[in-house]
Amino acid sequence: MLVKRVLAVVNPIAGKKKKIRPEDIVSKILAGKVEIEWLYWTSPLMDIGKALVTQLEQSHFDVVVVFGGDGTVNRVAQVLMYRPEALCIIPMGSGNGLARHLHIPMNYEKALQLVLNGYIKTIDGAKMNEIIYFCTAGLGFDAWIAYKFAHAGTRGLMTYVKMVLNEFFKYQSKSYQLKFNQDQRQLKAFFITVANANQWGNNVKVAPQAKIDDGQLEVTILKPFKWIELPLLLISLFFNRFHRSFKVYSISASQFQIVTNEPENYAHFDGEPLIIEPNIHFICLPNALKVCVPKE
Repeated sequence: MLVKRVLAVVNPIAGKKKKIRPEDIVSKILAGKVEIEWLYWTSPLMDIGKALVTQLEQSHFDVVVVFGGDGTVNRVAQVLMYRPEALCIIPMGSGNGLARHLHIPMNYEKALQLVLNGYIKTIDGAKMNEIIYFCTAGLGFDAWIAYKFAHAGTRGLMTYVKMVLNEFFKYQSKSYQLKFNQDQRQLKAFFITVANANQWGNNVKVAPQAKIDDGQLEVTILKPFKWIELPLLLISLFFNRFHRSFKVYSISASQFQIVTNEPENYAHFDGEPLIIEPNIHFICLPNALKVCVPKE
């Protein structure tokens, strides 16, 4: 992979807690080997997508490097969809689900070296109504946790685990209608995850069978369960066999529809929470994005 020019996009909080400066990593790995320009996401109010488009139109780049978590990666990746530039992910988030699925190193320097010695893989994207995502989206318990986590005072895995434990026994399964391939099913679910990649993050693989370049989305539906069944569910989740659990219903589809009558529908996409309308369409977007990944 011949790379001459790189644009580095930096979330202002990227690496701050670990006292890591993206500029230092780039200088160490890329200085003198490629031309480098910078784009800083200086404020949550800044339209990073518009700023990125402007910079891409003003100059040619081979690779866009993004420092941040799945939310930051999502915003940059949306701009790069169906464009010639490849995305290089430097995973600095809490879960880093997309990076982990693609076997991108969690070590920042090794991840950045993919600009020089990796190869370009074309992956699918996905759409939930008009919302683009690349890792997972969903409804139910995981969406409720994403909403709570976004409003928590602290981030990180321990905060997430504590929140799950606090909310788990309070949450009630919801009713959904699922329409796909001329089939229609009414069901109750603890959560529904629609996966492009195989995991929520931190290698917790909610859809171990998901492939990110097959033109399909993997729908994982956790049916209502008794608390005595929880240990077996957790074992199957952490041993990458969740889709084979007796309480899990899985399907593959390129597009489908979910309808619910709940007054508030909490959803998430790539870890970002939102409240969504009751009629929800999902569709796979094949061959949407070029990404720098390790050589196999």
